[in-house]
Amino acid sequence: MIGKECGDGSGIRIPDGVALRGAEHTHIFISSHHGLCGTNNDFSDLVLVRSTPFGPLLELQDGVATLTSVSLLNYDQEEVPGYVAQPGLILTGTAKAKWTAGTPSTSLGRSPLSELRDRAVLEIHGGRAELPPLPRTETIFRVTDGSTLELNGVELIAPSAPLENTTLHGVQIQGGTGDPQLLISNSTFVGLSSGIGARSNSRISVSDSRFEGMLGPAIMTFAQSSQYHSSLDVKSCQFVNNESGIITFGNLDVSIDTSTFLGGTLGLELITAQNLRLTNCELRKNDIALFTGARTTFLRSNVIVDNVSTGAYFTSPAQTVDLGTASDPGRNVLASNGVAAAEPGTNLWLRSTAVDCSVSAVGNLWSPNEQGADSRGSYATGSTQPLEPTTGDGANYRIDASCRLLLAP
Repeated sequence: MIGKECGDGSGIRIPDGVALRGAEHTHIFISSHHGLCGTNNDFSDLVLVRSTPFGPLLELQDGVATLTSVSLLNYDQEEVPGYVAQPGLILTGTAKAKWTAGTPSTSLGRSPLSELRDRAVLEIHGGRAELPPLPRTETIFRVTDGSTLELNGVELIAPSAPLENTTLHGVQIQGGTGDPQLLISNSTFVGLSSGIGARSNSRISVSDSRFEGMLGPAIMTFAQSSQYHSSLDVKSCQFVNNESGIITFGNLDVSIDTSTFLGGTLGLELITAQNLRLTNCELRKNDIALFTGARTTFLRSNVIVDNVSTGAYFTSPAQTVDLGTASDPGRNVLASNGVAAAEPGTNLWLRSTAVDCSVSAVGNLWSPNEQGADSRGSYATGSTQPLEPTTGDGANYRIDASCRLLLAP
């Protein structure tokens, strides 16, 4: 274990409580297997540079540390056979660190930047991550076990002309045991292979952030176990021209509010999920705006328009879909979807295999003058019977299963 080796002949252990301060970004060049190691320390105005392909630049074990205007530059020479780039900063045990950039444009260092293990906590304010000049796979931030990463005002931006055979991930939650947590706010992800990827159970919260030009999904989560509760909360975010906006698998709750999904192959794809709550969002110019097999789905006050093929596609063997009720109208807009498709698309596609499939979609606006909608795009019964079709294939809805679609009470 790196934690046990740190300071044991190859690294430099900083005494507990000692501050290491540079002057105008003092450079420290490290060539040993380990760099610096500490517990309760303050680091400021430093650039740590690794000149050989070995271990981390800085390891924090337990205790509380602060990093101010510190940059970590990993080894960036020609590839070494079998070499796997090590993170610049490793936190283990119960270490807690606050890393603050000098200015918003200050470089935090070169990827991979940090790895969190055990119950460690890393909080980063400001700065940007530099990406490697070599054709290899990199993850900028890696979160494992029960650790927590918080990014506030951080930029993760790929080069405008990335090298061939380069795969760049923003944040990865991988393996280990525990209940890892990711908190992101006011941050920017541009041009990466993926923004956030969780390959284990996790709690993820993202707010006031932008994901643009991802070559894969902006956010992808796999909730693999029922031992820990997994959740994804997204609020006031922009997803623009990504291959996919959000993709989820497994047993988790998803809540998305006041966010925009524009120009993706898939805006939202919930292969499986426990619950989806989508409110006050705008989904435009995607191929398919929403594809979901969530067990329960709740949509209110969303604008789902001008998507190439389909607005909202629902498929699940046991699914409760609430797009609006008589007592709580949906106020969603589902219109003009599928107009640009090679074959006519639809605003709402129901393809459930459930024996008793019932979808409530009361109080929404649809494409006008289609499948019984009036000139405003509204549905009304005009009688004592509810408007509840069980078949249909048109611009507003397509029903490919034994479903009942309640359009008006």
